[in-house]
Amino acid sequence: MTTHQVNEIKLVDDHGKEYIVFEYQEGTEKPSLKWIKAGPSRFRLSDGTAVDKIDDNTFTIPMIDRTLHRPKILSGPANNSERMPLPK
Repeated sequence: MTTHQVNEIKLVDDHGKEYIVFEYQEGTEKPSLKWIKAGPSRFRLSDGTAVDKIDDNTFTIPMIDRTLHRPKILSGPANNSERMPLPK
């Protein structure tokens, strides 16, 4: 069994500082190169510092008691009722 990096997540803290968190999984690779997950995910910063996942959007760095979040994506109106009417 080996450990593979399976994801890279961009996060920010409450002060706007950006972090990259890497998700690792234990597993095996079949001859077809398909990855078979065999354990829970572990999350780490690039320097190896452990990161805990609270939910899909929230992580913490317990060593320094810092909370990280996925950046908010600003987008257009959520539905048609919020859009401005087209001129006639």
